Amino acid sequence: MLFIEDMTTCESCESVEALILRAVEVWKHDQLVNLTPTWKQEPQGHYLAETLSKRLDCEASLGQLLSHENEIVVAYSLVALEIMDSTLLGRLPNELIERKQLFTRLEGSFAIDYELAEFAKEIQKQWFEKHRQS
Repeated sequence: MLFIEDMTTCESCESVEALILRAVEVWKHDQLVNLTPTWKQEPQGHYLAETLSKRLDCEASLGQLLSHENEIVVAYSLVALEIMDSTLLGRLPNELIERKQLFTRLEGSFAIDYELAEFAKEIQKQWFEKHRQS
């Protein structure tokens, strides 16, 4: 597991490119998508998704990561966009909706294997339901 030690960097001061690159490096080395609530910047992958979601200037870059070759990078990008409540979730790329790569999602003590397409559709469905009620 890759660990970026200096997490004390001011994320709001960090450039979009630097923050995205840091997240992608961590996500590429993760073995699963850990959705356990963060505490003291752990789990690092989810912490970075939360950090990116607070930066609206990262939205376009997160959208571009939806076509990344690594399924963990794509899944964490979806998580960040979901937390951000991005309108990009309303128009996910067709190639993403068709990706059959498997990954493991960990939430608390439950690990579930997901197809990337299934995960994307689930997040998109929740987004549509939320905005239909608005």
